[in-house]
Amino acid sequence: MKGMLTTKIVTWSAAAASLLCLGAGFGLMRVWAIFLFFPAIPLFWFTMRKVSPRITISILFFTYVLLAASGLSIGLFPPLMLIGCTCALAAWESAQFLFNFQGVSTDLLDPRLERHHNRDLAVAIGSGLLLAILGLSIHFRLPFGVIAVLALLVVYGMYRAFVLLREAS
Repeated sequence: MKGMLTTKIVTWSAAAASLLCLGAGFGLMRVWAIFLFFPAIPLFWFTMRKVSPRITISILFFTYVLLAASGLSIGLFPPLMLIGCTCALAAWESAQFLFNFQGVSTDLLDPRLERHHNRDLAVAIGSGLLLAILGLSIHFRLPFGVIAVLALLVVYGMYRAFVLLREAS
């Protein structure tokens, strides 16, 4: 497939950023043994991508999440693990999007679909990452009722934002 260059760049960049963030997190705490495992990730991709690319991408995503979770469990720097896991999610989603159009002629593809997908992915990943990092940074106690009302307000606000985005398109 020759089209969707932007999504391909997002996929590979996010996967590389994820591995870089996870590697930096492990490196900062001098957990050097994990770096023996890192070359196996691209090797796994290049050997298994012809068998079943969708399953291979999902296994790699699970591996990135497992690395981030294990890093958090041994006390690594949480923002780096969070960014690494978020970038892995963006790479996985972009790759799944590309697989949906495998074998489709580039003449039939509407470039607006790719733009909308990448914009929606950026909004979802960016806002989720921002909220997660804020959650790591801000600590205060609230009663459960207040938290429930705030959660409902956030959900309603996201709903309204997506409705407004769709109307603007």
